[in-house]
Amino acid sequence: MKPNYLVIGAPKCGSTTLSSLLAAHPEIYMVPHEVGFFALDEKYKKGISWYEELFLPGENLKCIGENSNYYTMKEIYPLAFERLLNYFDIKNLKLIYIVRNPLERIESFWIEKRSHGGEDVHYDFNIAVKKNRDWLLDVSNYWRQLEPFRKHFSDEQILVMFLEDLKVDQYQTMYECYSFLGVDPKIASNLSSERLNPFEKKKVVKPFKSRLRELQGYRLVVSLLPMTIRRFLSDKLFMQKVASRPQWNPETKAWAIQELAEDKSEMRFTLVISSQNATGFPQYSRNLCVSS
Repeated sequence: MKPNYLVIGAPKCGSTTLSSLLAAHPEIYMVPHEVGFFALDEKYKKGISWYEELFLPGENLKCIGENSNYYTMKEIYPLAFERLLNYFDIKNLKLIYIVRNPLERIESFWIEKRSHGGEDVHYDFNIAVKKNRDWLLDVSNYWRQLEPFRKHFSDEQILVMFLEDLKVDQYQTMYECYSFLGVDPKIASNLSSERLNPFEKKKVVKPFKSRLRELQGYRLVVSLLPMTIRRFLSDKLFMQKVASRPQWNPETKAWAIQELAEDKSEMRFTLVISSQNATGFPQYSRNLCVSS
């Protein structure tokens, strides 16, 4: 079965919570895990039949779909859009794209990547913003990520949502989302407001471990240890709970705002930046999502 809607991101903008709210609707099926079929080579190699089998549990429902943030990370996964375009009958597909204050998204995604234990992003947040801009800053260029889709999908097929709206008025936000998908919107009044995947519950790799990984011979020594010992040492010595959000230094923050300036203008974003407002807060007009 082919899905007829996709949640295409953005990462750390509430897509996990949104997916849960979509799955709660009796007329909607949502694959219960992130798939990334068109982006991840190891998934794509499994073939179209494997992909379509994921949607069989929803074959009798009005809407069936999946959530994959990878589809709006074109710098990291450049093949995803073309693969997606070649597979779908564009006229029969709706897209949902949830975004948030881009600076806060950068902070949250840095925490997310560090919590996975790898070195995709630098352990120093302010270095990472520039050094790993493909993961952090470029994914916050929402308009740029959405642009390829807008060349092929009509405005009526794309819904852009804001995490800030979902937090302030979940009922109204989901009412609009359900209406967009063509299912009964009144179900929105019975939804849970639980926040999923919060950063406060995560542990991140300590900078000390990242520096150790740079030493010649470190990985060889680690590979000689039994897996149980490696996991114990990693959890007890090299991981730490997230105490707070990362802090911007003024130079890096000014650079990031400048890099995002054109994008937020296209999205009708206005970031209010002041010494009293360290993270900025998005102000926007309704229905900005698809206006040219």
